This record gives sequence, C-alpha cells and structure tokens, in this order.
Amino acid sequence: MINKSVGIYVSKNILQFVVLGAGFGAPRLIAAETVKIQEGFSFISSAASVKPVELDVEAKPEHRITAVKKQKRQLTPFEAAVKNLLSQRGVNDGQVVSVAIPAESVVIRYFQMPRLAPQEQKSAIPFEARKYLPYKLEDIQYAYSISYDKVASNKMAITFVAADKSFIAGYIRFFENLGLRVGYLEVAPYSLMRFFYKTKEIEPNQTAALVYACNDSASINLLRNNVLYLTRNVSFSGKASHIESMIPELRLSFDYFHRQFPDEKIEQVVFWSDDKTMEQKIQEIGRDFNLRAKLANPFTIIENAAGFSVEYAVGLGLALRQQNQTPKDINLSTGIKKIEIEKLIKIAAIQMCVAVVLLFLFNAMDSGNLKKLENDLRDLLGENSAVQVKSGKISTQSLESDKRRIAERVNYLANLKENKFLVSSKIDRLVSLMPDGLWLGEINYGKPKGRNISANKALSVKGYAHRVKGDDQIKLINQFLEALKKDSVFSGGFTDIRLDTILNENRSDIALTGFQISCLTE
Repeated sequence: MINKSVGIYVSKNILQFVVLGAGFGAPRLIAAETVKIQEGFSFISSAASVKPVELDVEAKPEHRITAVKKQKRQLTPFEAAVKNLLSQRGVNDGQVVSVAIPAESVVIRYFQMPRLAPQEQKSAIPFEARKYLPYKLEDIQYAYSISYDKVASNKMAITFVAADKSFIAGYIRFFENLGLRVGYLEVAPYSLMRFFYKTKEIEPNQTAALVYACNDSASINLLRNNVLYLTRNVSFSGKASHIESMIPELRLSFDYFHRQFPDEKIEQVVFWSDDKTMEQKIQEIGRDFNLRAKLANPFTIIENAAGFSVEYAVGLGLALRQQNQTPKDINLSTGIKKIEIEKLIKIAAIQMCVAVVLLFLFNAMDSGNLKKLENDLRDLLGENSAVQVKSGKISTQSLESDKRRIAERVNYLANLKENKFLVSSKIDRLVSLMPDGLWLGEINYGKPKGRNISANKALSVKGYAHRVKGDDQIKLINQFLEALKKDSVFSGGFTDIRLDTILNENRSDIALTGFQISCLTE
C-alpha cells in the first residue's frame, strides 16, 4: 500500500483535493481542501500557455514518480493558488495523483454484446460502441469495463466511458504544469462507488441508488457489482425543499431503470449529505418507494475525518483507488502519448479562440446590429493574425492551415449575414414546433451536400423519434415536417423544406427512428 495518496476532484466550480495516508488498520485523512475555480477559467487554455513537463504515460502509475524537470514557468493566479496549497499539505513535484471529472463531462453507455474471448475484446468492444456514441472513435479517449453479472451466458455487459481527447489532454497537461503526475483519471460516480463499497454502506451484490443531496442540486447514481447503470445530476428551483424536489427526480430515474431492466429491483437507496435533519424525510421516501432508505455516515471508517464535509467523498474514493491499486477500473489517462497531448492542446486552444470570435459575431447578429457585424468582419479579414495561441513550437505549415480554417469560418459568417433571415431565430422557432416524442441530435448550416442540390445554403436538422409502444414514429416525423412547412415564421426565406433520410436505429436497446430534414435557401 502507498503511504500517501492524493485524490483531486474537478467540478464545474471547485477543485477539491484529499490527501490520505496509511493509518493503524484504517486510512488516515491528512488533508482535505477546496479551491474555487475562478469564473472564465479554462483548463485547456491554461494548459496551452505553459511549457509542459515530462510525462511517461506508458509506465505503471506506481512507477511514475520520477524526477520532474525543473523549469521556470509563469503560472496563472489559480494555478499558483492550487500549487501552493498542495505544497503546504505535503504534495510536492513528482507526486502521482488520481483525478475525477464530473459525469456530465463524458458520455457513459451501457450495452450488451456477444461474449468474446479476451484477445478479441480489445478491438470488438470499441467497434460495437460506435453505435451508441455521438463521436468518432479517433476523436475520443475511452475506457470500458466488462461485467458478466445479470446477463445471459452467451452475453457480456459493457460500460463504455468516452470523452473528447482534447478535453482529457487539457486536464492531464494542467496537472503536469503543476509538477504532478496523473496516474488515474476517472468519472466522479466511479470514485463514489468505490468509496461506498469500502465503507460497507452498500454491498456489491445489491442494486442500490446512491444519492447526494444539497440545497439546490442532487446526484443520483444506480449501481450494482461495480457496474454504473445510470448517473444523473439534477438542479432544483422554487420554494419546495430540496428533499421534496428530489422525489420526482428519483421516480424518473427508477422508472428509467425498470424500463431498461424489467426483471431487476432496486433494493436500497443511500443518501449522503451534510444536512442531517433530512433523516426523517428519507425514511418517508423509503416507505413511498417500498425499499430500504438511509442517511449514510461514510466517514466513520476514515481516521481523522470527523467534522469534514461529505462532499470530499469523491476525493476519498480517488485516494483509495491509488492506495489499493485497482488497474482494472475505468482510467481515461492511459494511452495518450506526450506528443499527442501537445497536438491536442494546440488544436483545442485554437478552436477555443475561434469559438470566442464566432460567439461574438453571433451575438452581434442576434442583436440585429448587422452594420456593426459588417464592420467587425471587415476588421477581422484585414488582420494578419486573428488568433494567437501560445503553445510551444508551431510550424509555419500548421499556422497556414489554421489560418485557412479561420478564413473559412469568417466566410461562413459573412454568408449568414447576407441571408434575409437570422439563423438563431429559425432555430428557436424550430424547437417550439417540435412535438412530444421528438428530439434534436444535430443542427448545421452551410453548403448542402448532394449532386442534385443547387441551393446556396441549407439548414440541416438531424434528430430522433421515440414514442411509447404502439405509436407511429414515422407519422410523428412527417407531422413535424408539415408543421415546419406551414409555419410562416420558420419557412420564410427557405425555398424548400424536405425530408432527406429516415432510418430505424437501436440505442441501448431502445428502438428509435432517425431523420434528417434539409431547409434550402436560394
């Protein structure tokens, strides 16, 4: 067992870290701190602005503690604050850390497939996962776990976790810049699952709901035998108490689980919160749902943890992973080479800068100030360097390529301005016309594809239809198409609104009908 382990949880607004040591028969809490992430801070842009340290990602986590190159670097105030606080708590350069990111930052898919021999799984599982992902495999960093629990003898259950490669590279580089080594990078629900299994608050063979509750939000996770079946983060509003607001969210989560697994039963719901007054209400929830419900006190197995907020449970679960060495668990930090991190950070930072320009231009369009937009476009086209990214050595060829991409985006915006309508208002109207049972997957505006299409531009709408058993999904799509054609607010400025494709699909065993509608301009 490692004498000292560090778990760091990065959420939307805060960075939390936990330092755990080996106690007498139980883990000992050395430190737990929270740093607020300043508004507007970006891990990708921050990572791109500092020259990296060396990272041997192929080495095993326990072997990654090697000498870190001493380099003079200019850290941002936030980076400096995190580094100083870690140093005060005995976390020095070269320390291997485990990092968790929020579930909403990744895509998690559960599916079943024919059982395969271990040597076939490495290529077959990602190939099968393509059906359930909104990304191309080459654009993502992924990891998966395999379970044979509660499946047919010829099947295996896969939990597939994926995230954009540049997103993961940004986090790895951020901690590298602080002199740390990322040994593990996982999603927060897995850290919680590990911690609560360790505390014996839930048993691995139980199908349980793990619920964190605070004043304005809640995290709901359904799990069994190290398999994460569902994770949801919900926000509350209004005058109702947070526990009352949570009841319909719990019911929605449980209903979804039972539709996916009709033969399974949720046996227990475990709440954890700093609000100890909610215990009586939790018992009422247990009676309403006809299952065991309790308010957990998970820190009892950790020495020196009395008085700390239960919010540190994620960090504790991470630190426990490092202490107990669980290489088979989900790890999104493996497989990214140093040279690939350099490339991903550079591309992501450039894209962010371009996105800022695009956002500014779209805001100008939405305000109706087309004259100002025209002047801004003229200024932008006249600049020799619209975007500057400080990311180490960038070749002339690379800069030329980036310049061409930015020029294409500027031309795209110029074409938008020249049209007789505002795209944003069309999208708003489109959403308002959507019937129940229909949802959008992707919206694009640009040159339409196809030899027989002579239109200058087209608004392409991709989506899915899913209704309860017995309803006609194709009929629903056609009704939506007719509504778009007949609505004068939406159809104005389009020369044709047509249904391009319609295709039956299955996502996580749910029957869907995919469609694409093109709205053509002159």
